[in-house]
Amino acid sequence: MQAKALVYQITGQTAYCTAAINQALQIVASPNYNTSTGGNMAVVYDWCYSQLSPTQRVSLIGFFNAWADSSHVNDVTGWGNYWPGYAYSYALMGLASYGDAPRAKEWIDEYRYRRYAQSDQILLNAIADGGAWPEGMVYDWIANYPRLKTLSAWLSATGENLFESSPWYRNRLDYLLLHRWPGQASQWGFIYHPYQSTGDSERFRGSLTNYERIIQLILVEQYPADTAALQTQAYLSSGPTANSMSFLYHEEFLFYNPNQASAAPTPSSHYAPATGTIFLRSGWPDGALDNDTSVTYMTFQAGDHFTYHQHYDQNSFTLFKYADLALDAGVYSGNGLSYHDFNYYVRNIAHNTLVVYNPAENLTTPARMPSPTTVDSAPCTPPAAPHPAWTISTSTKPSTTRAPCS
Repeated sequence: MQAKALVYQITGQTAYCTAAINQALQIVASPNYNTSTGGNMAVVYDWCYSQLSPTQRVSLIGFFNAWADSSHVNDVTGWGNYWPGYAYSYALMGLASYGDAPRAKEWIDEYRYRRYAQSDQILLNAIADGGAWPEGMVYDWIANYPRLKTLSAWLSATGENLFESSPWYRNRLDYLLLHRWPGQASQWGFIYHPYQSTGDSERFRGSLTNYERIIQLILVEQYPADTAALQTQAYLSSGPTANSMSFLYHEEFLFYNPNQASAAPTPSSHYAPATGTIFLRSGWPDGALDNDTSVTYMTFQAGDHFTYHQHYDQNSFTLFKYADLALDAGVYSGNGLSYHDFNYYVRNIAHNTLVVYNPAENLTTPARMPSPTTVDSAPCTPPAAPHPAWTISTSTKPSTTRAPCS
């Protein structure tokens, strides 16, 4: 749906918008109110705006209203990995329908003030030093893929650069460059560099690594002259791993810049003090291609416990050379609720660390935190005037033609 709308933006061929609008109207007829559905529908509303009839605009705005009013039971403030997907939808619905939908300003304020200013910015600044993510690799991608797309769309539509609101974004470049193992793995014919499975991270979820690639491309676009951006560009442009899977080709087109300068990767270590995460590698013998598995790769973890999908793995290490030598055995099952899950894989016994025997410990109850860590979620009262860094005219709908928000 979003890809078809993008092709229309590029070629001007109305048949693509007709197809995208028809798909959107099918969702209106049989609605789902999932995290990103509102945002994805908003992309079609914006990119195919000129091809929408007045009746179709009313139908899509009606869907936006219904989405906003639906019960989002997993929309948990704070570290919840669904939270950024809902934020994406609120932001894009508001931006795309501004001037048309009476509630557009409500959705814009929901994103910018209650969600971003009163929650996200506080949490990200708490972990900014080193650019890591407490819940590990897979939930990092699930949460921060929509988060960064939202910021990019927000910048395009309003001119306000929220990437400057926390050093966490810039620090991500160093963290993400160094957390992959050398070598190759594949899923469904898609080739990718294996990843270190910290936190609730299933192994070999190659399709999900596409989300990280888009995250990295967005960061390279934001910090094009940064040394880590130059090295990330080389890494993302080398060998058979240098592409997204077909379901994200439209975002690959939006964010990959073949003219972006690059440089061979050189870092041998990265330390994220905020989460206590350390990555070490002996070198880059084949440069950005990174297929030489003779590289020695180590990790060490010693930090705070922040949230649900994080493990009790403090003071643990892993070691890789040609293959796993000292592995993290606490690999997420995809469920997290069985006795095996919360009595083995999340606990320190499944990690390379010290185990302290406590005969009084009760292992019949989950080792999880009762709920994700949150910050104050009291209703927001936004300022009477728009944020001083951006202004939206009341006479025209904002242009988000370049908004990378599918």
